[in-house]
Amino acid sequence: MILENTQFLLSVLFGLPLLIAGIIQYFFPPKEINSLYGYRTKRSMKNNHNWKIAQIYSAKLLIVFGLSYSIIAFISLVIKIELMVFEIFLLLLLIVHCGVIFVLVEKRLRKFM
Repeated sequence: MILENTQFLLSVLFGLPLLIAGIIQYFFPPKEINSLYGYRTKRSMKNNHNWKIAQIYSAKLLIVFGLSYSIIAFISLVIKIELMVFEIFLLLLLIVHCGVIFVLVEKRLRKFM
């Protein structure tokens, strides 16, 4: 029982920051290009058009990936996995999600150039 709760909590703790960041960025996107807040790459900071596209699209992806951790959390209540394996899985998934967000947003920005 403790193992199940730990996996559930880990999934929520991994996904909640992504979800919150996505919601904040979606509803309160940075209005101007800055080096502190938002999706910041050379391509996204090139002009205001790219900046706005990158902020909204990356926010949507953060929300989707944050919610995916909720699904994983509920699946973890059913499927029994060793805790260390589960932790490694969540960490690798987080890394993959970050990479996917980068690739998809940059691909979308290239489309508008």
